[in-house]
Amino acid sequence: LNRIEIALNDTTLADSWKEIPLEVKLVTLRITEINGEITAEALFGQSAVESDIIFDDVNLNENNEFHIRSIDNAAAVSEVKSHLWYVKEQTSRILFINDYFGFSSQDVANAHLELLNGIGLNQVDYLNISDGNVIGGTRVPLSNAFPDRSLAAPTINLMLAEWDYIYWISDDLDRNIGYALELTTKFFVQGGKMFINIPIEFLADRNPLFQFLPFQAVQAEPAQQYPRRSPTFQVQRCSEITATDEINYTPSLRMRRSVQPANPIISFDQSVSLFDAKFRLILRNPTEIGSYDGPATIATMNPEQSILYFGFDFMDFTTIDNNPCKDSETGESLPPSDMEGLLDFLLIETLGFDQ
Repeated sequence: LNRIEIALNDTTLADSWKEIPLEVKLVTLRITEINGEITAEALFGQSAVESDIIFDDVNLNENNEFHIRSIDNAAAVSEVKSHLWYVKEQTSRILFINDYFGFSSQDVANAHLELLNGIGLNQVDYLNISDGNVIGGTRVPLSNAFPDRSLAAPTINLMLAEWDYIYWISDDLDRNIGYALELTTKFFVQGGKMFINIPIEFLADRNPLFQFLPFQAVQAEPAQQYPRRSPTFQVQRCSEITATDEINYTPSLRMRRSVQPANPIISFDQSVSLFDAKFRLILRNPTEIGSYDGPATIATMNPEQSILYFGFDFMDFTTIDNNPCKDSETGESLPPSDMEGLLDFLLIETLGFDQ
């Protein structure tokens, strides 16, 4: 071989083809827009080394075609290999990641997007990674919406670092959040902030998620205290979610249904615990309510205030359309949960989300 050449979209002109070093095994194209001029820079290798190769024939919100060919020392030119893919234009500083699996995925995402719109965050980019199914408690394969996992460094890291804020929803901790540690290194190095809304579930102590999420453990049911009673945590319908003494905020949140199981989380000493729930134990043989006075945290934030985890599904709180809770003394209906107030506190006041 004498050289390798690549081109983007146009191959008709002599200078459409750009030479890359023979030793390069990976090329990442990073699109930038400066004063209305859109270009794509070629970055080389796993370290994304900058080059002097710039393509100015880039199509946003359209298909793009990448071409590659080789030329040998006898000037013979190989067959051209091409790859076609769609490039979606980034429109905001906020990336909304929908990892909520099932038939209600889009409905849940729309409910969250409506809440964001209600607090003035109406310009977000949307990424659907809800494909793939969790089977037998194993982590779901990395979503096909991302490049191959082998390209976590540098390509996916570079991609996610294009945003300042990430809003991530899911219905299961065994889904793509398990890959977040390897996908978001550059995002956080550049000062990114992430909000995560995924229901709490019990995690074994050695689960790698503890290297990423802002808590050190999930509270297990006290089976030794209640032998042969199979205790299960429950948060009862219409019970209140309260703020911890670490924050200055009074939430108005009530459960629209009983959630079971729903384990408390145990924060790191340096983490900021945000909200508590009223946990109780459901005992079997016979069925009755058992006492519980241990940890009750359901939302926490790391000391750097870059990752905020809220461990109850927002869809589990009362709304105007679904508000079954009544005052125990007067029988009058209680006001719905103030979800917009909660999001304003979590995203804007605490994490600093901004358009």
